[in-house]
Amino acid sequence: MKKNLVRYLIIGMLLIGGILDGKQLVFAAPAPSSDEFAQVKIGESAAPITFPNMQGKNVTIDFKGKPTVIVSLHEFRIKRLLSFQEFYNKYNQAVNFYVVCHSDSKIVQQVIDTNGIILPILIDSKNEFLHNFNRALPSMLITDKQGIIRYNGTAFIDVASLNVYMNELTADKTKDLPFLLLDPPNYAQPAPPLMNIGDVITDEHLYDIEGNYITIKYSEKPTVLLFWAGFNAPQALDNTIPVIQGAYESRGNKANFYTVNFASNPEQAQIILNSYNSTVSSLYDKYPRVNLKYTYSCPTFVIIDQNGVIRYRPSGIISLEQLEGLIDSLVP
Repeated sequence: MKKNLVRYLIIGMLLIGGILDGKQLVFAAPAPSSDEFAQVKIGESAAPITFPNMQGKNVTIDFKGKPTVIVSLHEFRIKRLLSFQEFYNKYNQAVNFYVVCHSDSKIVQQVIDTNGIILPILIDSKNEFLHNFNRALPSMLITDKQGIIRYNGTAFIDVASLNVYMNELTADKTKDLPFLLLDPPNYAQPAPPLMNIGDVITDEHLYDIEGNYITIKYSEKPTVLLFWAGFNAPQALDNTIPVIQGAYESRGNKANFYTVNFASNPEQAQIILNSYNSTVSSLYDKYPRVNLKYTYSCPTFVIIDQNGVIRYRPSGIISLEQLEGLIDSLVP
């Protein structure tokens, strides 16, 4: 009872801002142990899963014998791992720690070499972790020695609180684990307001795959945007990239066409587009923030008319014929 009271007092303190020397302090808030993207629940057993490592050798994670920590991310977030390097160095004998990266291994290796990261990295080219454990990127999964899931949520965690948490978990004190805390400087900012059908926008600023700053003008012609990410399932890309390519070939004189990638390294994005023989102009949401103004899901088509009015944001899969029909309705 006393221990729980202390915990709740600490939580209350963490959730309240203070003033010191005229500056507002920002305290870390407790991280929910699970989120809406979790595919398995807290308290369930984690099923073994196998991924190749950076050398191409298969590694099976069986979640038994030691606590297991898995950080799942895309390579554009891999610098985030620098904050976990000290944690890994401290706990690698007592904890099974893995990074599951949803990217091409060559691109990942470049980022690792550039940043001096020394961590066990596995490659999930089929996005199996996303389908079986958590669809969010980045996310973190923590299990105890018996393979029971104790945490399945954001990877934006304060590492000091993770150390405290792991001290308890490695000592088998699973009944009353401390809270993990969000890492305020790195935690995702609130999404910008989603634009609605009928809203007017005059232009947009993005980067091309070569890193050049590009301004799209929504005038003279309608514009067709396809927002997509490298972690999209292959069948989802099969149903969208060929569609915009086909419309570009048949309606290129009537509209402007762009694919807009986020959550991927530009080089990796280009590899995927090349596999579809795409010749549509490809842009890159570098940070990413732009895509969240247009859609909260992907892949998604957004069609803007020649006056900058957002006209269509179809939900679900649309065919080439349907996309051509939407364009023709704007430019007979």
